[in-house]
Amino acid sequence: MTNNEALDFLGRCIAAGYGSDADAIRKTADRHLTDWHLVTYYADKHLIIPTLYNRLSKNNLLSILPEELSVHFEAIFKMNRDRNIVLRQQALEIVALLNAEGIMPVFMKGTANVLDGLYEDEGERIVGDIDFLVSDDEFLRTAEILQNNGYQYKEQYSYMQIDIKKVKHFPRLYKQGTTFDVEIHRVPVKLEYSAHFNYQVIEPELKLLTGNNLRYYVCSDRHKVVMAFIHGQLNDHGAYYGFVNFRNCYEMIVLNQRVDVAKTLSEFGYYPQHANNYLTMINLRMGIKPAFAVRKTFAGKVFMIRNQINAKSATLYAANTRILYSTKRFYETYIKIVLKAMVSAKYRKYLWIRLSNPKWYKEHWDSWVQKL
Repeated sequence: MTNNEALDFLGRCIAAGYGSDADAIRKTADRHLTDWHLVTYYADKHLIIPTLYNRLSKNNLLSILPEELSVHFEAIFKMNRDRNIVLRQQALEIVALLNAEGIMPVFMKGTANVLDGLYEDEGERIVGDIDFLVSDDEFLRTAEILQNNGYQYKEQYSYMQIDIKKVKHFPRLYKQGTTFDVEIHRVPVKLEYSAHFNYQVIEPELKLLTGNNLRYYVCSDRHKVVMAFIHGQLNDHGAYYGFVNFRNCYEMIVLNQRVDVAKTLSEFGYYPQHANNYLTMINLRMGIKPAFAVRKTFAGKVFMIRNQINAKSATLYAANTRILYSTKRFYETYIKIVLKAMVSAKYRKYLWIRLSNPKWYKEHWDSWVQKL
């Protein structure tokens, strides 16, 4: 089994029950063509082992797994389900703090999907932290409320001394004794994409959730689709690197049960080629039928080839990613900020805060080492 065959097989497994052919999955496994070591490697890399286990379980396909691996996957799935119960509890504790001050947060990404019951079983989704959105008027007050209740900066320096319009979210917060870090957002995506997708765009369609005298929001399903696309392909540079994350792809497949994903992205109207490339790759890797409606384009073909080449050679993918990452980061982290500091007193102050803090250098160096 090649790397690309393993990815295609994994994609079809997690799409089981959502348009993928379960019989074809079983036949592939029965012919002993499955390299489970390779499939597990990619499932772990894409943070979807709990998803893989649950989709196989729900579609009577657990028998294709080696027994030892099935036991291992089940343990991970149950641990993640328990972790998401804690996620729900911590999120609602935050809601209680904010509701007491008249603020109703808008939960985003994985936390929102768990709270909104998007998945057949909330144990499917691995969630890293708690992300939520508030208006600009509530932004700093929300941070103050959490800090007054035990949350503190993850970082040792603050960039909030510059204009808040220049930042996406408050510095990451954590609280001793809790499981999840918290990010308070004033925009849902990176600033460069926020002109087309921001709090003002999301607000009219917000979905209100209630319970235990608490009130909070999640995005509408349409806006969940747009956010997942922007995060996967633009924020996280999937379009730049020729990469699609299967956790993100699975989210699209599940959301398609609630709203027409292809139509939603078409109506959104921005970044249409990236959206088309993205849905083309989901069709290819997940094997869903009916497939997402896409246009056959030269750019889509190039993106597909880049993705397959990246999978074919880990060495080539690593080299390609490092070159592209270093180029992009060098421009954005050094050249762009220095140029802004030359014309903005606030950016000069921001730059000075970072450069005068010795801990920043270690954190900055560690971030390079981690990525490269």
